Amino acid sequence: MAAGLRQLFPFPNGLFADEVGEPPDFEWFHDDFVRLQQGYLHSKFGHRKLDAILNFFHKWGTSALAVSTAVPIPMPTSMLFAAAGASDYGVGRFLTVVIICRSVRYTFIAIVADHYGRHFVRVLRHPSQYWGWLLLFAAVIFSLIMAGILLNRRLTAANIG
Repeated sequence: MAAGLRQLFPFPNGLFADEVGEPPDFEWFHDDFVRLQQGYLHSKFGHRKLDAILNFFHKWGTSALAVSTAVPIPMPTSMLFAAAGASDYGVGRFLTVVIICRSVRYTFIAIVADHYGRHFVRVLRHPSQYWGWLLLFAAVIFSLIMAGILLNRRLTAANIG
């Protein structure tokens, strides 16, 4: 039967199991699939950006994936997930890292919410009692936003000039 299918469909050798009972060889499919993934990612994110993310992922690997998954920083988690898929990162290892890091992250958030939840609700119900703290937090947030804008402008000017 395998010989007849090989005549109808000229797939690479090793796709169909031989009469001996050896499993088919899908290495050619895997390599093409990885090339297809990388081509899609290049078209979606651009060559420079994707190359930078892939180089970052190849350098830091599991550590980058763990930090990106566990810490809610403005880091492109989805791009690192895509880099892991395009880099032939093990599915079991990927799922283990993501599950453990997300579990730690949301457990920490739950503990903080349990400990400080009543204080937060009290501030929301009686904001006039805490106006000094609210004003301080608003000033800190505003200062951080302005510092980010100024830093971004300086970096842009330095790259242009």
